Amino acid sequence: MQQSAWRQNALKAADDRNRLFAQAIAIKPKPHQRPNMQPNRTLFVIITAILLFGGCSRDPIGADNRMAQRALGQCRHEQALQLTDNAIERGSERNAQQALMLKAAILRDRGDQAAAEALYPQITETWEAIKRRTLSPEQREREIRMFIDVARNERIAQGIAANCGNATSLP
Repeated sequence: MQQSAWRQNALKAADDRNRLFAQAIAIKPKPHQRPNMQPNRTLFVIITAILLFGGCSRDPIGADNRMAQRALGQCRHEQALQLTDNAIERGSERNAQQALMLKAAILRDRGDQAAAEALYPQITETWEAIKRRTLSPEQREREIRMFIDVARNERIAQGIAANCGNATSLP
């Protein structure tokens, strides 16, 4: 009788150990599963900062032109013209070429068609130097129109009049 009580206690202890062992195994992640870890906030902030401030390795229009495009989208034509002049003076050839297109778009959006047309020979010259092919008038108009359309869409999204309240602005 005593042996059977001892045996029952041993079996009960073994069951308790097995239950604890089973619980311990259930808590640990399986090798094929990743542990449930909270995201490291600092690492997230660092990666986000690198991506935001690092930017693209090759910005197609350049920082000054991008800011000029935003200024144009907010009807700040003078500031946009100043930023394009900065891009022409100190930007790469590609950025200067885009700045000339953007400057023509700003002038045209402001209603100064003659000043925009005065830039066409310089636009053509820089285009051909960079692209190594001729710039057709249709392509030039398409490029300039793209800048104007982006600015007008931005204005509409912000609740600003698409033509900045300027009746002389081109459609």
